[in-house]
Amino acid sequence: FRFGQIIAQIEGDFSHARNILKDYKLLSNRVLAAMFVAALIFESARYLKSYLGSVQFDNERVSKEDEAESKGCPTGCRMSGPEFTSCFLSLLVVTLYFMAITLVVALDHVVFLIVQAALPWMLEFPPTTASISLDYKVKWFPPALCLIPELCFSRELTHFHRDYNWTFDPEPSLCEASVAPPSPGVSLLLGFLWILSYLLVFIEVYARRLRRNISGSFFREQEERRREYRREKEVQEEQRKQKHVTNVLVR
Repeated sequence: FRFGQIIAQIEGDFSHARNILKDYKLLSNRVLAAMFVAALIFESARYLKSYLGSVQFDNERVSKEDEAESKGCPTGCRMSGPEFTSCFLSLLVVTLYFMAITLVVALDHVVFLIVQAALPWMLEFPPTTASISLDYKVKWFPPALCLIPELCFSRELTHFHRDYNWTFDPEPSLCEASVAPPSPGVSLLLGFLWILSYLLVFIEVYARRLRRNISGSFFREQEERRREYRREKEVQEEQRKQKHVTNVLVR
């Protein structure tokens, strides 16, 4: 009976802890969502401030597009060198992350196979008896009574002694145990998320271009100044090349 009470108390404690974890999970999800929205607003404000404050900001890719268009070369989906480098680093991070997840899934299958092989042996385990002996004593020693030698000794207030016996019998009729294989749906979901993460890495590049085009459509005067800056830069680059060719011919 006492053992059943202890089990019920443990179940109640675990249920309480589970409810607390659920509350913390809900709170953490809300905090993460708020942080994501705040980060999105901050990043948008930072980009807009840099876009309006400097004609050089995020202007290299557009210059290369203008140069390619002037030569008659289509540049729709082509990525520049910096864009490809950022994609490569992001792909590397995603690959390492999902390699770790794949390792966890593989370990899950290994644990399932081990438990599946060990379960018949555990059910055939012979009955085992466990005994817990509890001996509890409380003594009191008042130093002030040592002024009288006859009273200078420890006094026992209580003495508690109990023996608790428990028999573990893993008989199949008394202990129903079964194992469930890892869900293949989880593996498929992880594979889908893996593919989606790879696609999002490339979509991010074109999302940045779209962000720049949207900013240019709202702030046409600033976009015109940025175009003028690109033209001046191209003229200076062309003059520098012509000057270099002239110096070579003179020599």
